[in-house]
Amino acid sequence: MKLEKDTKLICIDYDGTYTESPELFDYFIKKAKELGFSVIGCTMRYENEIDEDLRHFEQMVDELYFSERRAKKKYLEELNINPQIWIDDTPEWLFVDSI
Repeated sequence: MKLEKDTKLICIDYDGTYTESPELFDYFIKKAKELGFSVIGCTMRYENEIDEDLRHFEQMVDELYFSERRAKKKYLEELNINPQIWIDDTPEWLFVDSI
């Protein structure tokens, strides 16, 4: 993902975060983009675990990343992606791999 120099990046988790209130997060994503933010999604799922609801989320965000049970922050850093704002119901998954 190539971002403009001054673009603020928001990363939203899917399971347990977006899924708790898709209507709220759809509104949030739309408003954030209107205000000049870029919004990505990052899930610990594998790409083959995508379903219809996750496809909707994928259409809402600028990019969707699948960390495949790896710590999200490290995974995105390896891709040279560094969100300034993280929205995640389980923030420890930013730093710890899942079993």
